[in-house]
Amino acid sequence: MIIFWIMRTSKGPIDHRTRALLWLVMALVVIGNIAGHLMVVEHSKWALAFTWSFAFAQLIILWVIARNF
Repeated sequence: MIIFWIMRTSKGPIDHRTRALLWLVMALVVIGNIAGHLMVVEHSKWALAFTWSFAFAQLIILWVIARNF
């Protein structure tokens, strides 16, 4: 949702490279969230560490994208 908001409120037109980058980031976020969910369901001992580190990485990625627009 945040990336869609960034695309809608950007200062100028978004070129095809930026649009492709945003779709790539969204795909990686979705894949990471699914992987985290599967690890939690399987009761992996690394599930909590993965979930927290991936959540932190998501915040950093979104912050960098939001700062550049």
